[in-house]
Amino acid sequence: MDPSECEAVKRDPGWTYEGTAFYVFPPGNGPCGRGTVPIYRSYNQRFAQNDSNHRYTADAALYAQMQAQGWKGEGVVFCAVQ
Repeated sequence: MDPSECEAVKRDPGWTYEGTAFYVFPPGNGPCGRGTVPIYRSYNQRFAQNDSNHRYTADAALYAQMQAQGWKGEGVVFCAVQ
């Protein structure tokens, strides 16, 4: 969703750009719009181990559970069609 973040990751040899898999809507400043659901992103914070990973979910309970297991919650990162 953030073009500058995407470009920075593409230039980093520790990452592999895999192309565009799907299209989404930005979350804006409030809840996701009608007919869409919020998608939450969690990060495993393993950059130093060269094992970085993000997980995405529409399930708020699963998102909370992942944070309880040590994943960093990054909040709603986009909205997807319901």
